[in-house]
This record gives sequence, C-alpha cells and structure tokens, in this order.
Amino acid sequence: MEDREQHVNGVRLHYRIGGSGPPLVLLHGSPQTSFAWRKVIPLLAANYTVVAPDLRGHGQSDKPAKGYQVHTMAEDVRQLITQLGLENVNLVGHDLGGMVAYVYAAQHSREVRRLGIMEAPIFGVPSPTMDKILASYWHLGFYAHPKLPELLLAGRERAYLAEFIRTYQGVAGVDDEAVDEYARHLTSAGGLRGMLGVYRVIAQEVPAIRQLTTSKLPMPVWAVGGDYSMGMGPFEQFQQLAETVHGGVISDCGHWVAEEQPAQVISELAKFLR
Repeated sequence: MEDREQHVNGVRLHYRIGGSGPPLVLLHGSPQTSFAWRKVIPLLAANYTVVAPDLRGHGQSDKPAKGYQVHTMAEDVRQLITQLGLENVNLVGHDLGGMVAYVYAAQHSREVRRLGIMEAPIFGVPSPTMDKILASYWHLGFYAHPKLPELLLAGRERAYLAEFIRTYQGVAGVDDEAVDEYARHLTSAGGLRGMLGVYRVIAQEVPAIRQLTTSKLPMPVWAVGGDYSMGMGPFEQFQQLAETVHGGVISDCGHWVAEEQPAQVISELAKFLR
C-alpha cells in the first residue's frame, strides 16, 4: 500500500492505495483513521484496488475549522474517487465512515456498485434496536458541547481514548498500537476539533438525511453490527433504506469491527462483493 495525498473539495486528504482489481473504498470511523483497516487490507488488496482515506479532520488529512457535515465529507470522498479515475466502486464504511458512505450512495447511486455498512447509525431512521443504543451514547451530547470537551480532554487524549475504546469493544478488543496511533493524531494540531466537528453539526443535518431516505438504495447493501454493540441495529435500519439487504451480526465483536474480528469481516465481505 502506498501513502498519497490529494487536494479535494478545498482540503488535502491523505489516503492509502494498493492492490489490483475492482475499486474498493474503505471509510473509517471516529476517533479512528485509515489505520483501522490494517488487518483487512492485505487480503482484500489481493482482489481489489483498495483506497482507504483519512476523512477530513482525522489522521494525516487536513483538519479545517469547519466543513464537518456528513454531506461535505461525502463530497470529499466522491471528488477523491473521481480524481483517481475510479468508477462503479464498492464502498464500505464503519461508524462515521458508514454515515458518509450512506450519504454518498444515496446521492450518487449510479456510482456505487455495492455498499457495506458496519456499526453505523443513520440518524432519523427509526429502529427499536438502534434507538435504544443511541439513547445510551452519552458522548453524543458531550461532543456536541461547544467548549467543554476541549477543556476536559486536552492533555488527557491518550487516557480518554483508551477508556472510550475499551468501553465499546468486545472480547478481542483493540490493541495498544492502535490506541497509540489514534492518540497521536488526536493530539496533533486541530485533532480534537476534527474528532468533535461532526458531532457539533449532525443534529442540523438530520432533516437532509431524512430527505435522502425517501428513496430506497438500488444497490445491494451489507449492514452489520457487533453482537456486543449495535447488533441487528444497522440491518434493521437498512431494511428500510435499501431494496436488497444482507448482513446481520458479527459474533464475539464490539464496535470496532475490522480491528476486533478481521477474519469475519474479510470472509463476509468477500462473499458479498462477488
């Protein structure tokens, strides 16, 4: 895999690219980076041209003062894909990356061959399972506060990340190397702002997201949750959002799916993408 940069939509995006075959774009979640895909990329790259960007505000990409709407981030990714000359892409997103992937696919369905969603809520779409889970996510309100997170987290980023990740992991967990990597970027200039940015505007985006849900996605969708985390929540939501839905639950898994159960992810994705 090669590390590259591309200027898109007014920001510089860092991304990793490698492999050969049909395009497969992997979008990480928060507070992660493209490093989250490290355990699945090698085998996926044997059959696909894999592109794994750092979303704006994350990793080695620019961390601007604004522009953290999911729609804006989806346009970042679309422009990256266009500039790379990729067409008919397979698009897979986790957490925040899943929200970005959904908006991309809903707005530009002809450009997406298949859509994969892992542990990602689509705000404004009712689901008994997901509604209960989201109600328990204390950090959604905390991150949305305009000043408090910076006051409490600055200088404590590594300790906070370790506890936050541990809270939402399953049996396998996430290794210290990953926590160190995410903390390194979170403590960089603009790192906290980048992580918090999307949470500070997501409530304003719900009406626009609801508007996208009025038409079902035509491409096949694979939607999964970890059995220690969202469970059937993503599948339930995408039954309402897509014409054809596969997936369900990844066993022995928390929120950090590709890091906790990479073998299951590779196996399920390989079957779905064929």
